[in-house]
Amino acid sequence: MAPPTGNGAVVPPPANNNNGNPGGTRRPGRPGGGGPGRGNAPFPNRGNFTPGGNPPPGGPVATPQSTVSDDPDDFFLAFPGSPIEEVIDKYQLISGHHVIRDPGLTGTVVVVQNPNVKMTRDEAVDFIKASLLLQNFSIQEYKPGVDKIIALTRPPLLEGPLEGAPIYMSAKDLPNTDQVVNYLIRLDFLSAADAAQVFAAAVSSHTWGKYVAVPSANTILVQDTVPNIRTLIRIKDQVDVEPVKQVHEFVELERASAEDIQTLMEGILQAQTQASTGGGGGGRPPGFPGAANAGGQPVVAGGAGGPNTVSGVMPDGKSVIVKADPRTNRIFINGPKVHVDYLKRLVKEFDQPSRVKNLLTQQLRYIPVDDFLDIAGQSLQARGAGEAGQA
Repeated sequence: MAPPTGNGAVVPPPANNNNGNPGGTRRPGRPGGGGPGRGNAPFPNRGNFTPGGNPPPGGPVATPQSTVSDDPDDFFLAFPGSPIEEVIDKYQLISGHHVIRDPGLTGTVVVVQNPNVKMTRDEAVDFIKASLLLQNFSIQEYKPGVDKIIALTRPPLLEGPLEGAPIYMSAKDLPNTDQVVNYLIRLDFLSAADAAQVFAAAVSSHTWGKYVAVPSANTILVQDTVPNIRTLIRIKDQVDVEPVKQVHEFVELERASAEDIQTLMEGILQAQTQASTGGGGGGRPPGFPGAANAGGQPVVAGGAGGPNTVSGVMPDGKSVIVKADPRTNRIFINGPKVHVDYLKRLVKEFDQPSRVKNLLTQQLRYIPVDDFLDIAGQSLQARGAGEAGQA
């Protein structure tokens, strides 16, 4: 029943033409109203849509326009120390994407472009992503039109895209961004464990970066930014090469004892091993690859070299094997060809004739020296008596 007026007249109720709400007085936030809730008022970041309900008095509501700007001046980035929420709002304006944010996402960031150079929309989006990544915030695609921002205090792909984080296996498929991705590096010659150590030492990674060796497939799973992965691929191309070819040869001795030569060679190789591990360089003999010639220029073995060339490294006990063969009085040498060739020349030099006359050194194996002297003396006496008789 309608309420009475002051003079006792009864005023009829107004017509109800909008779901129980009196016509002409619509509550904000309801269809047909002008409030900021679910009515006909423009929604930020919603794009164009057709308003529903009855237009309010005063004429129809204008159709809202997209909030994505096309004005290059709107792409200007000047956040010299601003809350990250402001930067994300700017990112949404420029990209037209929604951004899912962690409720605890806080921080002050610096995103400042060159004020004298305007950027396109794509350049501004990439600039914001790269700047935030340097400050340990990563914007990642969740699904088309929706991105996600996370702080890199935890693994960035822990909450990856809706369809799962992609795994790349070819450098040509990597995106031209600096986002965090998974990549499989397949090795041909270098072991996965050794390569993982080389990669970890060569490229400084974030605390969440991963180099997971898979020995059964001789593969390394890398989780890192695209620029770092491209660097690792270039390193892999240089270190994952065919091992140096090993050769062996026997060097026959005419004068020196094989055991004596082995002792000399082992002493030289041991000294070189200690010098190389101690960082002293070891001093390379003239003519050996890596040594300086008379003009001060380094000697290079085998011309231009290649993956099977060892140059600039003096052979040591780790790279070559030198053993004596007493039965045939030979020296066995095994190692890279350039090292074997050098050691052969060295052995030949040790086997040169002695400059001291009438000096002979021979190690006895089966009889004592005294017995040998008696036999040798009798032999010489017999030989002298025979020559005297002939005379």
